[in-house]
Amino acid sequence: MGNPPVDAMMRALNQGAEDIWLRTHQQWPDINIDVVAHIGSTNTALMDVARAGQLTHIRVMLAAEQTQGRGRLGKPWITRVGDALTFSIALPWPASLPLAGMSLATGVAITRALEATPHTDTARFIPRIKWPNDIWVNDQKLAGILVEVCGQARQRCVVIGVGVNLYPPAGVLSHSGVAPTGLANYMGDGVAPDASAVVSNCVVQLLNMLRQFKGNGFETFAAAFDALDALKGRALHLSDGSQGTALGVDSEGGLRLQSASGAVQTIISQEVSVRPCVSP
Repeated sequence: MGNPPVDAMMRALNQGAEDIWLRTHQQWPDINIDVVAHIGSTNTALMDVARAGQLTHIRVMLAAEQTQGRGRLGKPWITRVGDALTFSIALPWPASLPLAGMSLATGVAITRALEATPHTDTARFIPRIKWPNDIWVNDQKLAGILVEVCGQARQRCVVIGVGVNLYPPAGVLSHSGVAPTGLANYMGDGVAPDASAVVSNCVVQLLNMLRQFKGNGFETFAAAFDALDALKGRALHLSDGSQGTALGVDSEGGLRLQSASGAVQTIISQEVSVRPCVSP
């Protein structure tokens, strides 16, 4: 017997994959799009291909169900089938090309795609980027991003993984205590999120981002990120126990944090996780 939730998501993803190909194959003639029903992690699968030296052109993987999805710092991303979109993009990335700030540029691309979701209540649906790798709406997590790199010397590979909640998982808090949300919370009455349209828009925006990022790196996306920055001007609590006020990011996407003494330090994504301080 079939699995109705998986079957429904597969139909949506296959439709989305066809649309992605139609919209991108002229710019990316070697693009390969895989749609899978079940997988541990799309990022892990593509990283394995890259580490084996078999990633020779761009690949996109869309999954109806991930059983071992990962977020930043190895944190699990667990959802029920049909509640979220999970997908990854992998491509060769020569060492001469920029990398710094790619997770933030990815956030810009995903936010632009989600803003274009049909039938959302635009008065309430205002997605913002929480440094370094989440999309928030009203301080609730809507999407997560994981950028991984393998290889060395002259040739590297980049894998970008994205998870977008279509429906908020019930009774779940993220590791920072932030409640999740889903696109369904911001749709018009009786309208469900169109998974095929959302995944197509997200992947197309990501591919557009990658083409621009190859040229000028994060510089191309700095102004857009600044306008979408969920943390700028807010009091933050860092995972190492320190606190400060977010001043935005530097030219390479590092978080600028001002302490109570006025000193400013730059935080890189590998060092700490951050969250806004909660007022009593």
